[in-house]
Amino acid sequence: MIKRPLVVVPAVIGLAIGFVAAWHYWPPLLRYRESLAIAEARTTVHRYLDGRDSLDVAAHRLANALRKWDELAFRSGEPPAPGTGSMIIESLDLAPTGVSENDPRFEELSLNAMRLSVPAVPSAEFKARVTAQLDSVLLARGYQIVR
Repeated sequence: MIKRPLVVVPAVIGLAIGFVAAWHYWPPLLRYRESLAIAEARTTVHRYLDGRDSLDVAAHRLANALRKWDELAFRSGEPPAPGTGSMIIESLDLAPTGVSENDPRFEELSLNAMRLSVPAVPSAEFKARVTAQLDSVLLARGYQIVR
């Protein structure tokens, strides 16, 4: 009778470790988690455009969803080839059906979320420059800057 728990406990621990490892490293699960982050971003945009969330709340939520998506997309993607640097631009199509990506409310939210989600990975100077550029765009268009 005592032998059964001795087999079951390590098996359960092994399955738990396997699941955690798959959740963090297995490309199909990373792509699934990317789709969850995109769905979260779309929900945030929809809630803001419906007037259920303020610009401040929505911009921070959208920035978090974009950071989550970016990290997962980086981990699930092909490693860059050695040599010269490159940049891949992806369109996430976050605007709800019937809302133009040029809609001022959507644009203000998107620019603020981008501003809040700029990574400091390359350098703090890079983050400061990109943030300053986005601040200029926001101010030039008469939009509020979310801090």
